[in-house]
Amino acid sequence: MTSMGEETRVATLQSTTCYRVTIDDDFPGQLDVKFTGPITVKQQGNAYDITMNAFSSKAAFDNFTDGKDAPYSLGFTVSVTDKIAGHKITGQNSFSFGEW
Repeated sequence: MTSMGEETRVATLQSTTCYRVTIDDDFPGQLDVKFTGPITVKQQGNAYDITMNAFSSKAAFDNFTDGKDAPYSLGFTVSVTDKIAGHKITGQNSFSFGEW
């Protein structure tokens, strides 16, 4: 896990686990877990480690930040649906950064 803000570097967020989502359910096999956003997700049992994966180059970062003031922010969404009961829960969070 890492801190975020205006002095945070994109390189740090793209190489460090920034968030961990843990899903605790009596019947995990009937859950449909979906992540959306500029992220990479690695599952370890009922835990999901989330790393930002938004910029492949400094040029892409510069294009995104052009005309904007730091700190910059990118968000992601986690949705969990119980395939049997039909219940759904969604959560959102974001990455905050200021430097390449």
